[in-house]
Amino acid sequence: TLSQSVHATMFAMTSAALAIVLARYSAQSEVLFGCPIANRNSDTQDVIGPFAGPMAMRLDLSGDPSLRDLVVLAREETIEALDNTNIPFEMLFERLKVRSVDGRNPLFQFYFTYQIAVTQSRQVGNLAISPLPASGLGTPYEFQLSLLERPEGVSARLEYNSDLFHAETM
Repeated sequence: TLSQSVHATMFAMTSAALAIVLARYSAQSEVLFGCPIANRNSDTQDVIGPFAGPMAMRLDLSGDPSLRDLVVLAREETIEALDNTNIPFEMLFERLKVRSVDGRNPLFQFYFTYQIAVTQSRQVGNLAISPLPASGLGTPYEFQLSLLERPEGVSARLEYNSDLFHAETM
């Protein structure tokens, strides 16, 4: 109801909630996390499918914003980020002269995905598309939260680097 009242998607709503958790546990008023984004034009989308690259999302919680204000901010930041998808993430790294340290992403250590699951098989030309069961692939980030929306509800998967975190504290 809240996300609908401010014309925000569930991605914006859950991004705002995530930002609150990250800010509280990190004692920081500004949080930065990565999320997947498809950065191609509509001419190629049907040909190569929904492949995605990382996008950095920054949310500022200074001034103790209300949840409503934070959802609006998340919606606006998402729209702004989507307006700049023509710049590949790798090019941004190159221009900023950013280097990874020990294989860790220097822009963000946390990755967040919210997906609406494909629940029905379908045929596209000679290609048969079938949904796969949810499974963890590991993560190159310190930790990753994935939400998957299906008709029966939303499921969550948290993956983390066990060299940095313990199961009890995650």
